[in-house]
Amino acid sequence: MHGYKRFVFLAFAFVLSVMVHSRTASAGQQVTCEFLAADENGNIVQQQTAMFLSGEMDKCKNKWVPSGVAFCNAHPLPAAWQIKWAGTAMPLVQKQCPAPGQPQKYPCGFNVTDVFGQVTYQNNGETATEAECLAAWNTAIANTCASQPGSTHNTFFDWNNRLIRTAKCTPPPPAQTSIVKPCAQAQEYAKYSRCWGWHIAHTYDLGKSYAIKTVKGTVYAGPSEAKGAAYSWQLRISTDGTNWTSVGTISATGATTKSFGPVNVNQSARYVQIFTNNSGYVDNSEITVTY
Repeated sequence: MHGYKRFVFLAFAFVLSVMVHSRTASAGQQVTCEFLAADENGNIVQQQTAMFLSGEMDKCKNKWVPSGVAFCNAHPLPAAWQIKWAGTAMPLVQKQCPAPGQPQKYPCGFNVTDVFGQVTYQNNGETATEAECLAAWNTAIANTCASQPGSTHNTFFDWNNRLIRTAKCTPPPPAQTSIVKPCAQAQEYAKYSRCWGWHIAHTYDLGKSYAIKTVKGTVYAGPSEAKGAAYSWQLRISTDGTNWTSVGTISATGATTKSFGPVNVNQSARYVQIFTNNSGYVDNSEITVTY
């Protein structure tokens, strides 16, 4: 059966190439635009012509494509149709009808242009619907925008290459270089489900070890009854949450919120801790770690 289909299609192409009138057209001259269709038995069953000015190939396609679609609605594979433009060796459009029960498919194209408007990539396929066409190029868009920020991607659908999507690739977001930890993420928070509660430290787990550059933040020095009391607390780091290294001092005043840092660290650590050394309590805090 496959051999028969191939024979019918090749025979159709040969018959069409013989039948199509070919001539070279100069600018402004009228040119023959011809539609031909062969049924599943290889018989030419439709042949129509129209005249257009040279250069009006798109008008030629738009004239006869609806006829081709309508023809395939009535004729299954291996029926076929094509549109010829006089003076060209290859058809403008050549299409086999789909197998019974299969939807007709339409051209679905994709290209990428750089910041100068030059096409740097293009590809073509076929889909049955516009939605399928859009989805077909999502991976290509992701790859393009990752490698060519600033370029523009375009998706086209249907025989007239209708533009259905265009967008400019935005540069990828800069890699995260800081981590913000509010007091609700301090390990001690779970003890009372609140930021205050006689905590002698707030300890923050960054999730993994970072080459920490600086630490800054805020801290509320408690208790509230110790208003005006002078505290000198430690900013500490650790790789394991057990062994600590002091990297700075936080001077806090009781019952007030104190901003500190940025404190230069320049060491690798996973844990950052505000430690009162049993002098007052940490009733609220937040840190920002840069790495």
